Parts: sequence; structure tokens; C-alpha cells
Amino acid sequence: MFKDAVLDHDLSDLRHVAHAIAAEVPFFVTRDARVLSWSETIFEKYGLRILHPTDLINHLDTLRREAEYRPSSLEGSRWRERLVTKDDVKRIVAEFKHPSKDRVGDFERTVRHYLAHPDKWDSRLILDNENAVVVYLVRSNGDPEQVEIHLIRHSDHPLAPTLLRHIFHALNRSCGQTGDRITSVSDPEMSGPSKSALADIGFFADGDKWWKLSVEGILTRQELAAKISSSKLPAPLKDKLSTAGSFDEAAGVDIARSELERAFSPAKIVSPGTPCFVVSIRPEWAAHFFDIPVGGQTLMDLKEELYLGIEGVYYCSAKNTFLQAPGRVLWYVSKGPKQDGSMTLKACSHLEEVVSGTPKQLFPKFRHLGVFGWKHVLAAAHGKLENNLIAFRFNRTERFIREVPMSELGELGIAQPVNPRRITDAQFATLYQRGMNMNHK
Repeated sequence: MFKDAVLDHDLSDLRHVAHAIAAEVPFFVTRDARVLSWSETIFEKYGLRILHPTDLINHLDTLRREAEYRPSSLEGSRWRERLVTKDDVKRIVAEFKHPSKDRVGDFERTVRHYLAHPDKWDSRLILDNENAVVVYLVRSNGDPEQVEIHLIRHSDHPLAPTLLRHIFHALNRSCGQTGDRITSVSDPEMSGPSKSALADIGFFADGDKWWKLSVEGILTRQELAAKISSSKLPAPLKDKLSTAGSFDEAAGVDIARSELERAFSPAKIVSPGTPCFVVSIRPEWAAHFFDIPVGGQTLMDLKEELYLGIEGVYYCSAKNTFLQAPGRVLWYVSKGPKQDGSMTLKACSHLEEVVSGTPKQLFPKFRHLGVFGWKHVLAAAHGKLENNLIAFRFNRTERFIREVPMSELGELGIAQPVNPRRITDAQFATLYQRGMNMNHK
């Protein structure tokens, strides 16, 4: 292998490798590309592993946290996520390097830098069911109240924008387990779809970073303004947000409240006039939007663009003229035809739009957001093309940590919701707090 070695550093490499083999050490660590290119041959022949320093760190971390490196289902879907390993580095560079602004060597060093500090940085991949890598993400470890995302790259997979929104929304949803959280995103080569996803979830651009303050709980506008003022957001952004028109009680109340809840999600603003509803949904439809199957099995026909997305549409009878948007929805999973429904509240969504129309008017408009096929929409209109239906668009769904049984709805004077049932803001607050396992006074 070293037969053409004439330079001093080549001869030095030869001696180092030879001594390592003779001494029967398990690892030889080097950054030399030529020596690394012989790693497989030398391992097969002599049992010596030649590794880049990053690869050794990752090898040891893989042994230490073996379970975390195993691919796991992304919230019950066919998609999988896992931590990055040393064997992924070349693939990540090939797939996610910016075509004009990242140099191969520089980007590889960046990827390895984060991989070499697993105590500080979490490097993660999301793959589809054919093992194609779609999203590469690097986020900070350690402080759950302040999360930094330094790299967010994605392929041109058609569901990549959906996954980006899912990732950013999931960061908000999990803040309830740790209290309020500030998230910043600072990838210098962030794509247009990534920026659009951040804006949709309520991030704000400030200089070369995007920021999001995720606030837990149900609170007044004044309490939210105080949280913003005392947060660690950049001062100019903090001043701008805490004095926004949405905090003015006299402003368009519902629109202002809805905008505040989007910007500081998962916060819920105390607002006695807010339209709140309990909506009954059959288990076979709930499974496509938010209901993770028991035991981890995946629906063969799961609509992953809905399940992993932040937006959806559901249909109901045109008699429900009292539905109003913007509002809130609590999802009650009914007993299905196979007797498989839980008869509990399982999730909460924001109600964004209510539209009335015939099946032919509604189905083309909302087809991409609904789980119903044409036959289901027509059946909801009792098989008549001229009958009106109501389609309501919802987004930013939060799955409950604790299912709320029908008995607890009864305690609050709420009857079993066969059709959408309006409830008060106070009833919503109680049920939401129970579903999210919040400790409240």
C-alpha cells in the first residue's frame, strides 16, 4: 500500500500505521485523506480501524446511546428520523451542500464539527419510506428553554415543505413540557421554503436570524406582553412584539387574538367571546390528522401530507351555521363502526376558515387538505349534488398528552358532541389544561 512512499510524511504515516497494527491498538485516528482511503482494506487485513477524529467520537457516542441512533417512526407515520452517524457525512455533503455558496471541504468540516460535539448538538436526519434523506437538521442540546437551529437543509422531495412545518411546529408543541422556550434559526444558506415554513409557524426575522417565543398556558394579553418584555429575545424585536397592535383590546378582537396565538403558540389568549367548539370525528378519519395508532402500527393508506402537516379540512352538515372562524376546535374521537373509537378528547386545533357550498364547489377547493374522497363528500351531502355542506379549515393541531374522557365533559355541562357543539372560553380552557396535563391553580 505504501510502495510509492518517498516523502517524509508518507513514510511517517507508514510507520505510524505499522506500529499501531503491531501494537494491536483498536483505533488509529487521522485527518489524512490518503490514509483514510485505505481504512477498509487495513481493517479487513489487520483489524485496525482507521478513523477521522469525528468518526471516533461518533462511534463512541453510538455505543453509549445505541437506542437513540436507531431509526424511529416519525409520530406513527412511515417516515423515520434518526441521529446522524459518521457513515452519513459524505451523503449529507452531497445532498445538502448549497450548490454555489458552500464549498465541499468547508461544508464537510461544518457537518463534522457538529457531529464531534454530541453533548452540545443534535444532528438529525428525516428519511422517507424508501430511505431517501429529505431533511438534515442541527439543533442545540442542553438548554430546553433556548433552542438554536444552526443548519436546516432539505431535498426537493414534494413533502419537504410539509416536513419543515411539522418540525418547527413540533418544537412549539413540546415547549409545554419544559415551560416557555425561545427558538432561533440561523442557517446562512436557508432556502425559500424554509423561510416560508418559519413564517407560517410564527417566527420573526431579525437581522440574519429567525426567532420564535413559544409560550405555555392560557393567559391574558397583558400577561403575554409581560412575558415578551422579560424574555431573552433581541431588544428591537422584543420592543416591536410587545407593542404590536394585536395587544390592543379594541382592535379586531378575534383576528388579533388568533394572530397572537399563532405568533406565540402554543399560548392561548383569554378571550370570553372566542368561538370554541367540540367536534366529533370518527377514528378512521382522526388517524389521518392527529390520532397516533395504539401499538405503533401505521395505516396503509395514511395521508402523510395531512398527518405530518399543520393544516387540514373537515366537513360537516350545512345545519351547523353557528361555526365561526377564527376560533378553536377540540377533537372528540367518537366510537367508530368497528367499535375502535376512544370517546375522548384527543387534540386541539385553530379554526381558520368556514366555507359553505355544494360538494362540487368545496371538494376541488379543499381536496389537498381533506381526508374525504369524493364519495365521502357526496355522502355527507346525502348523495345530492345540490345540497350544501360546510367545510372548515383548521391548522396548528396539538395532540393531547392526556386523553380527556366524556365523563369530564359531562362534569362541565357539555353533552356528547354528535354535531359540532359550541362551548365557552372557560370550558375550553379547563379541557385544554387537562388535555395538556398543565398544573394550574
